[in-house]
Amino acid sequence: PMHRAKGDTALEAAAVGTAIRVTFFSGLFLALLVNLLTFSLRGLFGAGTTASSILSVLSILAFSLPFVLVTVALASLTLATQTARGNFWIRGVAEPIAMLLGLLAAALSGGGVIALAIAHVSASAVATAVALFVTARIYGGARLARAIFHAPHHRAMERFSLPLAVSELL
Repeated sequence: PMHRAKGDTALEAAAVGTAIRVTFFSGLFLALLVNLLTFSLRGLFGAGTTASSILSVLSILAFSLPFVLVTVALASLTLATQTARGNFWIRGVAEPIAMLLGLLAAALSGGGVIALAIAHVSASAVATAVALFVTARIYGGARLARAIFHAPHHRAMERFSLPLAVSELL
């Protein structure tokens, strides 16, 4: 982040923590919103209809939103530290392998589209865990934890992060 170049570690921590918190909570909010919407719409359709099945899948997939957004934020943080290998391991290796293994397991289980949706959410969570590990190795584990859990809120970073989080979903 630009605060790092200036040597302002407090502002850097605030910016990093705010970006990760904003992406996580906006993803969580969107997941809950999608679930509320699908729950409301499910009443319009009878059980066992195609529309009801699609809504069930969407409500499961919505839980991947916080994971996906945090993974992108963490990968971006590794790029901001001018370390491309972090982004490579997160987005280029861990994410696709987690998705492939999850989808393969779901396909082999014969659980249908619901199993595929659950596999997607699980793979997103695994990719986020790998992203946390890789980012902690590059950025510093204690430093990352302090930024996420203890740094003050940075309003300018919030205004910057929120539109990026939403655009990443599109």
